[in-house]
Amino acid sequence: MIRAALTLARADPPSAALMAALLLVLLAPPLVAYEPAWEAAASLGYTACFALIVTLRLAPAARHATRSYRFAVHRAAGLACIASVAAHVGVMVAGDPFVLDYLGWLMPLHVLAGLLGAVALLLATATREPALRLALRLGGRPRVHAWSGYVAGALVAGHAIASSSKFTASWQPLLVAGVFVALLIPVSGGGGFTSSAPARVMGADINALLALLGALAILLMAAPALVAGLAG
Repeated sequence: MIRAALTLARADPPSAALMAALLLVLLAPPLVAYEPAWEAAASLGYTACFALIVTLRLAPAARHATRSYRFAVHRAAGLACIASVAAHVGVMVAGDPFVLDYLGWLMPLHVLAGLLGAVALLLATATREPALRLALRLGGRPRVHAWSGYVAGALVAGHAIASSSKFTASWQPLLVAGVFVALLIPVSGGGGFTSSAPARVMGADINALLALLGALAILLMAAPALVAGLAG
């Protein structure tokens, strides 16, 4: 985990800083352990937030949209985000099928924000694919993909802030909001990622990123239970 974090910190320091700020919020005491299914679902949801940070921070410039090293990392992080969201929902429904009762016209706003955020993520993913872009006649409007991602970021932030039981102090939701507001600011330049890199280096860095996201998910699942066990 440490090696992967250092890799990201060298490649794009702002991404690492934003992820560290979010992790600080989530691990700030007191850490209260809930049922394992809810802890797992929440941790996967927060992992999607970490992946979204990398996805939005490392969006490639249009001229290198499909060939750059930056694009490869951006795409890997985006797929990790989608997978984490799917796992977040799947574990939640499997752990408590009654959550489906929230769906409907009277659903809470944080649930609605989460659902719309997932739809925006799917739209951002779908409009990235050349065949679908051609079918939807989006060839001359590449910003659909980008703006879908930004909308997803705003909705995911609202969902996380409104639904999280981890926030016991007023500074925590404010810091999370600040992290996501920073993501909505257009990123210029290439960060630490060059426009090209050997396949071996690219693959190693992508694997490091995925390893980091997996380690963060495990850490967020284990920390509350560990603290509760030590306290007991």
